[in-house]
Amino acid sequence: MTAVRASDIHIEPREHVIALRYRVVGHLQEIRRFEPRSLIQPIASRIKVMGGMDISEKRLPQDGRIHVRDHIPEAKDFDSRPPWMLDDEDEDLLAA
Repeated sequence: MTAVRASDIHIEPREHVIALRYRVVGHLQEIRRFEPRSLIQPIASRIKVMGGMDISEKRLPQDGRIHVRDHIPEAKDFDSRPPWMLDDEDEDLLAA
């Protein structure tokens, strides 16, 4: 797998799938789609826990900080500050 230097990672619920998109050099690129769409809530909860956010808060945006090596020891050392965005039906994640 080739390393990607993404400035943002977007996890977006769509009608039937979840889209994973990276922002590379200012352009969003769809990397992968996941099914079923119902996975968005477990994914959202896990990222919120890792980022020290309140998993019960679904109405207001939240900021968190993830130190990846705290959760995946073999990962390269990097931090993520995932702001949680809201839309009409589901939560979207933008990790910058």
